[in-house]
Amino acid sequence: MKISVIMAVYNGAGTLKESIESVLNQTFRDFEFIIVNDGSTDDTDKIIGVYRKLDARIVVIEHKNQGLTRSLNIALGKAKGEYIARQDADDVSLPQRFQRQVQFLDAQNRIGFVGCNYGLIDREGRVFDFGPTEDNSAKIAFRLGKKNLFCHGSVLFRREALEKASGYRDFFRYAQDYDLYLRLIEFTLPGSLNKMLYHRRVLLDSISISKSRLQAAYAELARKSYEERRALRDDNLILREEALDSLVAKSGLLDSGLDFLEAFYRVKNNDTDRARRIIRPHLFPASLQKCKFYALWIFSYFPLRLRNVSLYLKTNIRRVKLLTGVCK
Repeated sequence: MKISVIMAVYNGAGTLKESIESVLNQTFRDFEFIIVNDGSTDDTDKIIGVYRKLDARIVVIEHKNQGLTRSLNIALGKAKGEYIARQDADDVSLPQRFQRQVQFLDAQNRIGFVGCNYGLIDREGRVFDFGPTEDNSAKIAFRLGKKNLFCHGSVLFRREALEKASGYRDFFRYAQDYDLYLRLIEFTLPGSLNKMLYHRRVLLDSISISKSRLQAAYAELARKSYEERRALRDDNLILREEALDSLVAKSGLLDSGLDFLEAFYRVKNNDTDRARRIIRPHLFPASLQKCKFYALWIFSYFPLRLRNVSLYLKTNIRRVKLLTGVCK
């Protein structure tokens, strides 16, 4: 078997059908699809049951809620494929994703895992922004030391690389993928396809500042752990709840990226008052690093028709570039 697709889902009934169908409709057909129902209390089990009867490639694991990290490790323990594909229950894989990623890894023996460009979609599946990635392995590895570049659900791994890295670490309830990438690049190379093959759903209404802080804290701890290992020190000494609490408390660690996404989404939907309330706390003190917030603030005062024309051109030009592989 070539691919084991692993998905963990908790109360994902609202988006699960679309996500499952995007996997089953892949042009590449040689895979098993392992779905872990992580103690869902909605109709997730019923939806999975319907598709399980329709497609024998689906393998279902059910257990009490244990969280994403443990659920993914359980799925990895059952996987039989040469490659491991991630798929998030909120997201959509475009039809040629597996085919193109398999072709890439088959041809690039030194690459241990590969991502791709992705679109950001809202609750209704409308693309409102894009996430291009770097396609040079050396540059990806260098930039990963600073921040996470990949959309977790879009990545295809060599199973032998995951086994060598011992999978995901239980400590990381969030940013478990970033911690994994940083451990993988210590012995293998990362890669990314310069084509849009995945849609990541961003449910902006559900985003909370506290969760954003926690995600950023785990990501920062993953980065610090990487630095410790590079200095030949035991990184387990810093993987403590006290370290997380300290990082969360630092106001500079607040992940402004989510605020920008929500503000951009509000401007696009003509909710400019709400957008400005989100942007305002990021305007001071002034900094060149906040230029995207300044630009969006000014853009929010453009006439509606001019905003719509600008956004239409921006979205469609970037979509063409990402689909054709022109965008870097």
